[in-house]
Formats: sequence, C-alpha cells, structure tokens
Amino acid sequence: DSSLGSPVAGTTVTGNGRVIFQLSYTSNEPFTLNNGSLTNLSFPATGAGVTQAGAVTLTGTGRLADQGGLNPFTVSGVISGSGNLEVAANGVFILTGNNTYTGTTTI
Repeated sequence: DSSLGSPVAGTTVTGNGRVIFQLSYTSNEPFTLNNGSLTNLSFPATGAGVTQAGAVTLTGTGRLADQGGLNPFTVSGVISGSGNLEVAANGVFILTGNNTYTGTTTI
C-alpha cells in the first residue's frame, strides 16, 4: 500500500484526476478528493473486489465509481469534509463507515 507514497501522508486527487484500483485490493491510505475520483476497475469477476479502508476527505466534489461489474467496491473508511459525494456504480457499491461529510450526495 505504498504505490502512491506513504500511506500515512495520504494522497490528494484534484482537477478530475482519478485513482484506479485494479484486481482485488485493500487500500489503507487516506485520500482527499477535490474534484477527483476513486475508481474500481477490478476484472475479471473474482468476488473479492476493492476496499478503501482509509479515510476519504471531500474538499470539493468527490466521485466514487464502481466499474468492476461483479466485484464489489467497499468504502469502510470514514468519508468526511464539506464537499459533495457523487457515486457512479454499475456494479456492487457498499458504504460501511460512520460517514460525517456535510455536502450533497448524488447517485
């Protein structure tokens, strides 16, 4: 879990940037989304999918996209901040954190 640098420092995704997860993967890295997105593209169908266990902070619009078909995209880390959340899913998308963000939600 160090492909983007130190998982403790976190990564900021801005300006329509995307972080794409492929294959079965669990990320503990915190992300800040300021008009950026986290995307599950895990193929072929394995059932394991992608889990974002690190916190997600919304400072602008943040997009969570599941394009992994039968592989679920689970966000178990807390989603916080004042930004808006957009969810785009053509697969299985699961939010399990005690989320505290105050912006709007668009599905």
